[in-house]
Amino acid sequence: MDLAQKYAYDEEKNFWYAGNLRFDYSDGKSSEEYLRTVLRRVYDRSIFSKEIAKLQKDWPSAYHLSSLRANLLRPFENCLGRGKRILELGCGCGAVTRYLGECGGEILAVEGSAARAEIAALRCRGLDNVTFLVENIMNLDADFIGTFDAVTLIGVLEYARIYGGGKGAELRLLQKVRSLLKEGGALILAIENKLGLAYFAGKPEDHTGIAWGSICGVYHEHGVRTYSRKELTALLHEAGFAYLEQFAPIPDYKMPAAVMLQKGLDSTDRFDAAAFFGILSKYRDKMEFNLGEAWRSAAEAGLAAELANSLCFVCSPCAEYGGTKELSDVLAEHYGQFLGGQKKYLKKMTLKDCGGELMCLRESLFPDLGADKPDAKSGIRQIIKNEPYIKGRLLSDCIRSIIVKPGWTVQELVMGFLPWYKYLLKISEDGGKTLPGWALDLAPFNCIADEKGVIRPFDLEWCADKNVSFDAAVVRSIISVLLKLGTSAVPADPKQLQTGFLVKAVCQGFGRDFSDEDLERLFGEENILDNCIFGRVFSWNEVKKIALPCGMH
Repeated sequence: MDLAQKYAYDEEKNFWYAGNLRFDYSDGKSSEEYLRTVLRRVYDRSIFSKEIAKLQKDWPSAYHLSSLRANLLRPFENCLGRGKRILELGCGCGAVTRYLGECGGEILAVEGSAARAEIAALRCRGLDNVTFLVENIMNLDADFIGTFDAVTLIGVLEYARIYGGGKGAELRLLQKVRSLLKEGGALILAIENKLGLAYFAGKPEDHTGIAWGSICGVYHEHGVRTYSRKELTALLHEAGFAYLEQFAPIPDYKMPAAVMLQKGLDSTDRFDAAAFFGILSKYRDKMEFNLGEAWRSAAEAGLAAELANSLCFVCSPCAEYGGTKELSDVLAEHYGQFLGGQKKYLKKMTLKDCGGELMCLRESLFPDLGADKPDAKSGIRQIIKNEPYIKGRLLSDCIRSIIVKPGWTVQELVMGFLPWYKYLLKISEDGGKTLPGWALDLAPFNCIADEKGVIRPFDLEWCADKNVSFDAAVVRSIISVLLKLGTSAVPADPKQLQTGFLVKAVCQGFGRDFSDEDLERLFGEENILDNCIFGRVFSWNEVKKIALPCGMH
């Protein structure tokens, strides 16, 4: 491929371009200028750059710079690495491009906006295996640029009618993609689901900003458009893709913390798929109902694939496509990442069918950085180990089921936390004063009530080198659960919605009466996990004012 035969090269901006291209998509000049400034000043531009993480100040900068963006493609890394030729269509400002470049394949990143291509090129500075081209996708020709092992189309198809000539442009775009694939190659596609469960809950449509807009069909013929699962699969088949394998990023393709693969979507009776969708489906938008509880009903009804917030597929013209064969026994992957934390603690959990037994297989993303050695300041170390999957119900899910019932009371909430609290007392080594170091992070979302009702802790990755404060662990866990519960129904007493009130009331229900000064200390200086490992500094005075979102009547 010799781009010089057809395109000019801008040495300053490091991209090839077509001179007559007009493309006006933008996130706003101020947002794009901020991204340029960030990427010019930082030394480390990698996916897990701590410099970049600290400079994410709002939604646009987080969306374009966050390491979470790459999680969408992590399950398919073997299809994207060295020896592979990858075409990224609509690379935007380079968040996914950077990940693809770090995988080691030969990347051609195509973007219609010269301003955004410049930012993407800045993000990928130092990666000689990534080439940028400013061009309209429909102008690409396989006879000139060749064919590819994989093509990515992430957050692009919905704009086909705007930039491709109105109705029918989506089919023409997919046919163009098919023509650019090698025999046996694959398209990795991601788009919003117009019938995504978050949209039913009132989340504004991502492009129009209209609540319930996609469900009610507010799209115009020459404007943005998303699809249902039925519509999209029919469109892909019409475009010539014989093989379709769905996967569901959670909460969606923009900022996924986990990815459920086809086997997971098809096997919801074998594991608690609702727990995956529910605990990770967090949005900044106010919801009309509790997404976590709604996911339980949807998953149990076999509707997870239909109602996933994003529609994502691995597609191939080859009906016998085998590029994802190594994932055939994988149900889901979860990625342990946290803003401001240390790179050495990043991990991946793979839920896999191992000869008929479901296993949670965990691995560090950077095993050579010494996460298994105690932190010098806190004495905390990370323990990565494999465990059998425990079928049952998360205790945090049991607690959440209380607050979705109108008229719920604090007394009911205390009873929801009580099995977990009694378990902590049971393992306490001195009658409720301290906990063993391995129980540092033993919160209700790390406990399952199995099919016999027995409490089974899991994924206890954080271990202190000495006993830890019982009260501090209890307070931190209660707060963590309350902040993850999601939308509440109207309680018996409106003041019950305040986090501060709830924490005090639950602790009082356990016979532990804490003042604000006690809670400031327990959630502050004694909160060693957040302060020393996660890199977060919380104030009880700020947290206590947070109210549970209330939208169910």
